[in-house]
Amino acid sequence: VRTESEPDLAQPLSLVTSAEPAAHEQELLDPDEGFKVIGPLRISIALFNIFLNEADELSRKLSVGLAEWAAELSHPVPQSCEVQAHALAGNAGTVGYEELSALARELEHTLGRAQRAVRYEEADAELFVRAADDIRRLLHQFAAGFLKPNDPEVIAGLHAYQPQEESITGDSVLDDPRTVPLHDDTVAADLDTLAELTQPSAAPDVDGGMAGAELAEAAIALPETEPAEVALAADALVEAAPTEMVEAVDASDALEIASQAVEPVLEVQPEPALPVPTAAEDEPEPGLPDNIEPELYEIFEEEGRDLLQQLHAALRDWLAEPADLGRSDACMRALHTFKGGARLAGAMRLGEQAHNLESAIEALLQAGTADAAQVETLQHEGDALEHAFEALGQSLNAPAVPVVAAPAPVPFVPAEPEDKPEPLARFAAQAQLRPATADFSAESSRHIDWSRFTDVAEAEAAGENLAIGQAQVRVRGSLLERMATQAGEVSIRRARMESELAHMKGALLDLDDNLERLRAQLRELDLQAEAQMHAQQELAQQGGREFDPLEFDRYTRFQELTRMLTESVGDVATLQRTLSRSVQSGEDELAAQSRLTRELQDDLLRTRLVDFDSVGERMHRVVRQAARDSGKQVKLEISGGQTELDRSVLERTAGAFEHLLRNSVAHGIEMPEVRTAAGKEAVGTLRIEVSQHGNEVLLNFADNGAGLNLARIRERGEQLGLIAPG
Repeated sequence: VRTESEPDLAQPLSLVTSAEPAAHEQELLDPDEGFKVIGPLRISIALFNIFLNEADELSRKLSVGLAEWAAELSHPVPQSCEVQAHALAGNAGTVGYEELSALARELEHTLGRAQRAVRYEEADAELFVRAADDIRRLLHQFAAGFLKPNDPEVIAGLHAYQPQEESITGDSVLDDPRTVPLHDDTVAADLDTLAELTQPSAAPDVDGGMAGAELAEAAIALPETEPAEVALAADALVEAAPTEMVEAVDASDALEIASQAVEPVLEVQPEPALPVPTAAEDEPEPGLPDNIEPELYEIFEEEGRDLLQQLHAALRDWLAEPADLGRSDACMRALHTFKGGARLAGAMRLGEQAHNLESAIEALLQAGTADAAQVETLQHEGDALEHAFEALGQSLNAPAVPVVAAPAPVPFVPAEPEDKPEPLARFAAQAQLRPATADFSAESSRHIDWSRFTDVAEAEAAGENLAIGQAQVRVRGSLLERMATQAGEVSIRRARMESELAHMKGALLDLDDNLERLRAQLRELDLQAEAQMHAQQELAQQGGREFDPLEFDRYTRFQELTRMLTESVGDVATLQRTLSRSVQSGEDELAAQSRLTRELQDDLLRTRLVDFDSVGERMHRVVRQAARDSGKQVKLEISGGQTELDRSVLERTAGAFEHLLRNSVAHGIEMPEVRTAAGKEAVGTLRIEVSQHGNEVLLNFADNGAGLNLARIRERGEQLGLIAPG
């Protein structure tokens, strides 16, 4: 029995991995496909190395930060430690290490709660440092190829941790060592600083003679803020109160004054109607700068596009049954993977935006209920996430354009003031008085310096040429694998054909040798027959009748040659049959190679084909945007989305399809109240049916709206002169 010793946590990851036996590394590494296999996990080598580098640096900073904080418990827990624990949880979840992800996530939540604590104990610091060390232990074991479980005691301790928050009571106020005497000169300075930081306008002065009611009014006069900030402001006011005033208030009066000071501020805080982030929350935090790594982002971009499609599909499925919270699991999986990939690639703002959407879904799950309006809000946030993803990709792939100096500004000469009508009335008057055709002769006669636009035009042309030169085609992995298999089959068939041709060549050489031997034997047979004829004639003339030379024919060379000739003919027949079989086999191999070549050519042509579903989410987003702008309720259904079209054709016609959908929403689908009054469902339906007929693809767009307003169309045609009146 062989036991594996745990690696030393003090050693870096590179030393731990290098200390493993070569045989063990050979078991973990799949040389054929380049994957790292650790228990049930199967991770690509590139992702494995990236995760180790990132996680090692994050865990090191986390351990050092908590150790330094543990030496000075008077300071609050560093917020950077919470951010590092959050990043570790996301990265571990990306590679599938759930034990490490759960521990880091629990530590992140605990550190978040610890931010509210007013004092810390040594046991708290010991618990946090132990959790950070356990993260390092799990990470080193993972680097060595082992999936170790986390410490249950650490998880339980983190889960049970509750911060020591200070409550506002009479005893706490009287016993608070932070109260200062009246003659302390720092009170006025602290109050001035508080007024500058918390109130844009002049704050009421707080002096030693301020009464409890005036103190409450000062608290109410603070600007609207979050409850946590209100509590901090109340603490600051209590700290600023002189000692004589605090001593003059008993416990119940102090509690009543504090309640009166805080309650009015809390009452003005509106409760959110939906547990989803607002637009301000969706904006990435300025403290999370992007650090894009081009190679990693290129990998993430392909995966992220598919994950966003999965997210939108899951949200549509959830919208069909909003009360079924189990349908949110697919959304959470896609968002979690997208968030981890974005952060690994350095797109921190994109990852934070995905985290905000994930938190919104978690809020709905904690509430235990959801309706269609809330899921639609999540869809809008998903559209914003995809828009940010596309904008980031375009900014990274955009060619560099040279900076062109701007032309000199034209000095502005203000006109004489005069009485003008209201803006809307003035624009309406101009629209009525403006002729159909304007005279721009004076404008066109003015000289225009076109040279200042030359550099920009050249830069745009260079950018277009660069984009054309860098045109890429996305190919499905299954299709590439099938084409590679077919190419291998073509090579095998070719090798077999070469072998058959070699056999045919050898058979032909043997046939040539047999033919030469047969020719020599025939010449010798001819000579022997001629000599025998002369010999028989002489014997017949000289000998008597009692001797017959034909009795010795069976022993002559002539008889032997005839037998050899028969064998040679048999050999030639055998070679002929062998040669025929070889030719037949060669023809079969040629036919098989021809078939494989045709299939390979067809698959190569199909590399430019994509499913219509590849733009399906784009069509859904257009319909949602148009419905939101027009105040209507519309859903889109696509049938036959697996039909394949040429990528370039689909990209060129997608804009026209979007225009058709927007027109259908704007002019075809009625308002919900109109549809309800007409006996229809409040939600309108658009349908796109894609089908293939021979070499053609048919797309049918339909809606269940009011249809075309023929009278309005005819009226417009008559106005434009396209249709004769009447």
